[in-house]
Amino acid sequence: MSKKSCGPAAFDKADRLLNSFYQAAIQSAWLAARDTTCELAVSFGALMNGSDACISECHARLTMQRIEDLKNEIGGYVE
Repeated sequence: MSKKSCGPAAFDKADRLLNSFYQAAIQSAWLAARDTTCELAVSFGALMNGSDACISECHARLTMQRIEDLKNEIGGYVE
């Protein structure tokens, strides 16, 4: 195998791995922000009574909003 033929494959593999790390880091950061937003909303009484159901509803609402945001920002890449 020549150096030319193995370079692109090595780069492609490294690039996919890096992208997976970026995606995991971004998703982790977004989840932390979502959870904190919902906890603050409950703490300040913005949701009905602060029960787990209200926090779950907040999580669901913000997650659905994030999906819509990504669809608008990225277009057809997110389905």
